[in-house]
This record gives sequence, C-alpha cells and structure tokens, in this order.
Amino acid sequence: MSHYYLLVLVNKEGKPNCNDLQDRIENSCRNFIPVTAIVLDINHFNAWLTEGHPFANKVVQIAECIHDVGNIPLVIPTLIDEVQWTKLNEMIFSTGLNKVQEFLAGADLFRIREQNKMAAFMLHQATEQALHTLFKITTGMYIHTHNLDKLIRYCSMVSYKLPGIFPKNNEKNERLFQLLQKAYVGSRYDKDYSIFTNDLIVISERIRELEKILKDKKFR
Repeated sequence: MSHYYLLVLVNKEGKPNCNDLQDRIENSCRNFIPVTAIVLDINHFNAWLTEGHPFANKVVQIAECIHDVGNIPLVIPTLIDEVQWTKLNEMIFSTGLNKVQEFLAGADLFRIREQNKMAAFMLHQATEQALHTLFKITTGMYIHTHNLDKLIRYCSMVSYKLPGIFPKNNEKNERLFQLLQKAYVGSRYDKDYSIFTNDLIVISERIRELEKILKDKKFR
C-alpha cells in the first residue's frame, strides 16, 4: 500500500475542529506513509446511518476498525433507498456537469480575449466542480474546500486515474498544477500571478480528461 484513507469519528462535545484535526493527522503520518483523513462528528455519521446514506453504510459494511476508544456507539444502519439516491445523483450529475462545461467554455473565451488570469480562474472552477460532483455522486459526500490537491486525493478513492491526469512527477507538471491550484485566489488578487497561453491549453486538455471520468462514473 502506498496511500491510506482514514475515517475518524469524533465526539464534538469537546468542540474539536474537524479540519484542524484532519490536517494534524495527515501531517503526523506524512513522514512514513501518505494518509488522507476524513474527520466527521459521530452524531452526523449516525444520522447518515439512520437515513441510509451510501457512504456511511459502505463504511460499516467493509471498513476495518483500527482504533476504538469504546465510547462512540454506532446506530443500526438503514437500508439504502436506491431509487431515491439514483434520482438525487442524476440531478447532482446534471447540474455539476453543466457547470464544468460552462466554466470550460468561459476559459476558452477568456483565453481568446487574452485575459489569461480570468481563463485560469475559470479552469480552477471547472476542476473544482468536476471533483466535487464526482465525489458527491460516488460517495454522497460534499467536502467543504477549494483545495484541488485535497479534492484529488479524496476523489482518488473512487477513481485511480486522477493522479495520472494531474501528475506531479516532474518540475513541469508540478508547475502546471500549482498554476491551476493558485488560480482561485492568485488570478483575482495577486498582481504577481501570471500564466502563459500554452499552459492554459495544456491544463484545459487535462480538465477535459477529468470531465470524461465524471461522465463515465455517472452510470457506475
């Protein structure tokens, strides 16, 4: 194994910050093995089990418990309503795919007009929407983040192809990814942020590969 995914259930009566705890876990493990952590409130997770949430049910069915302090009981899962979740996923998929395609069209238009910063912002939005939609229709979960690196790691749970679309195996690919990652803020507020037209074209091609993965996952 080269990467692990951990679900951590916490009792928020002690008011732990889930995002901070997630970062602490990932940073602590980074030196010996890469880890992506999902930290959830136990009451939230139990509510999912009660309503037949697909992610919660899957965890209870197949996940290995590696640590249990013994004071966080899980409720009995409710069976998943496949019809309900299929209808919901169809709506999420349709809305998400439309946003991806519109942001890509916007990026093309801004690039033609030589407004490269705005084109980069549109590409970031297209990537973010595609990843959020992919994760939502495959797990039923929404992750509150604009961080593309984090979203790619989450979505790699459901699609092994993603790291190949956004590789970081050399200086050029790392630079391209960082240009895309920083576009959310840098393209609008950082006067030193810049991106060449050729880079925009390469990034656009990679996002269209991501779009194909999203379309393929709709029916799986």
